[in-house]
Amino acid sequence: MGSSSRVCLSQRHISEVGHIALADVLSLYIRKEVCETQRRELLPAPPARKTGPWPSEQDAGKIPPLEVYTSVRPLLALFPWPRQR
Repeated sequence: MGSSSRVCLSQRHISEVGHIALADVLSLYIRKEVCETQRRELLPAPPARKTGPWPSEQDAGKIPPLEVYTSVRPLLALFPWPRQR
């Protein structure tokens, strides 16, 4: 190798100290998220709000089991939910 070969150090890449600091930040963030997830699992579920044309909680037992290519038309007479037009 001649004298013209030089090692180019990246001026945009962080140093070892930067890597350690970034690892600490990431580790603390993950610990915080795990703690928050565990906290939310202990809380009761929030009440469901009826929005839009979807059936309410009381009607949830009336929803028939459908499969991929099942026609819905015969079921409309059995379940006369208000339809939006």
